[in-house]
Amino acid sequence: MNKLLIFLVGVYILICPFYVFESGVPQPAHYVLAIAFVVMMFSGGFKAIIKEKIVLYLLFFVAVTFVVNLVYYVTNYGNNQAHIFLLHIAYYIFNCLFFILFLGVIKQGSSEHNIDTIILFCLISLGIQLTLAVLGINKVTQYIVTGRSVVYFNNPNQLAYFVLLVLSLFTIFPSKFRKNKFIVLLVILAAVALAVIASSRIVLFGVIILALLLVYQLGIKFKLKYWAIISLIGLILVSFIYKTDFIQKRITLIEVRNHRQDTTGISELEIRGYDRLWLHPKNLVYGAGEGNYDRFLSYQKGELHSGLGTVFFSYGILGLFIFSLFFYKLIAPNLYYNLLLLAPVLLYNLAHQGFRNPLFWAVLAAVYLINQEKLWKHSQ
Repeated sequence: MNKLLIFLVGVYILICPFYVFESGVPQPAHYVLAIAFVVMMFSGGFKAIIKEKIVLYLLFFVAVTFVVNLVYYVTNYGNNQAHIFLLHIAYYIFNCLFFILFLGVIKQGSSEHNIDTIILFCLISLGIQLTLAVLGINKVTQYIVTGRSVVYFNNPNQLAYFVLLVLSLFTIFPSKFRKNKFIVLLVILAAVALAVIASSRIVLFGVIILALLLVYQLGIKFKLKYWAIISLIGLILVSFIYKTDFIQKRITLIEVRNHRQDTTGISELEIRGYDRLWLHPKNLVYGAGEGNYDRFLSYQKGELHSGLGTVFFSYGILGLFIFSLFFYKLIAPNLYYNLLLLAPVLLYNLAHQGFRNPLFWAVLAAVYLINQEKLWKHSQ
């Protein structure tokens, strides 16, 4: 039974980058997970997982999102945007189930073998995306004109976030692949390349942090003269790469994006929708729910582009407290190291709403798992 579940999770990782429908609705990969959830219900080992305290904290948070969104759905019934409140209820329930599923497939049987299998699927998926990006295979979207690759995602930020999440899993889990310096180097280069191709500044920064962590984990130590040689070679390579048309186009794209912001006089906080936090302070008390965004006097007319900001604004003080409690319990066993592991993903979620992505919850589950005594010994 567990082999089937691992296979289904692996298939999800392989096909989740392929968006067939518009964003915000289930993609083919989500239906694979739905099948996995049904199989999970008939697996006896998952009853113990549900009773774990970390899962109970998450269930409390999901309960808050359920109640708040349901209240707003009822009060907005008749509005053509009311159904979005129900959609977000489904998002949180779905991702909670995936969190439980991910914990279960790793903890049942041989944890080391299960981790190796999941990471193998991650690396294959990353390789597929790099191959498609290098070959210039993209969905026909407006982003191709700007030079930002999407491959088969709906926008380049989704591609960049996928790379960050996969690299985070690779960095967090003590797999056999992470012990091979050559594989680690290839994974880092692939992640950097895709971040550059997607032209995501914040993800590129996060990839660099994770790359440094990977080097540290390998325990790579060189004498001073070797570091000098490596630095010299690196500077020479960077100088050549910097002058290529590919990199120059990306630099121009970043400059255009920054200039557009400077000339409009609109701050990054307003662009992301953070202004609604001080324009509608009462919602910070009991939450505004997720949907019917026309209610807000905000520069950003859609959702708040921040995962952490969304939790605070949409679910109020109680929602923020319970989510913070869940998050603290998850990272507390090795607080500072876990924060460092999650720093790139958390930074991304200060500027984007990435909490709906199931792989985000897989990353959180991975951090929780390495804190378990059995796995922690192998991650040092």
